[in-house]
Amino acid sequence: MPRADFAYITFDAELNAGNTNVTKSFQVDGPPLPGDSYLLALTRDVSSANHRIAINGQDLPVQDLRETDSGWATQFDRIPSGFLKNGPNRITVTRVGNDDFRMNTVVVHWREA
Repeated sequence: MPRADFAYITFDAELNAGNTNVTKSFQVDGPPLPGDSYLLALTRDVSSANHRIAINGQDLPVQDLRETDSGWATQFDRIPSGFLKNGPNRITVTRVGNDDFRMNTVVVHWREA
């Protein structure tokens, strides 16, 4: 039976003109199964939908962060097959545009064989 696994990643970062991207590392202990991977991100004050999230240097497809009203919001995005790998992984959040927003935590979820 496949095993579910996840990483809880603390960003605690303000993305603004002086800090346009933040990269964090996390570990995947077994080979991730294709599909079923996603992330949840806790953000604050996102007023543009242009910001990007990349995993291991690959931009997630479609819209990564959605515009939210002021305040905290939980964002959801799928992670395509092949983005996660067994061993160390990197996730990068990049500010695109002029709005300032806060990235608090990210949970990355996948399934292993």
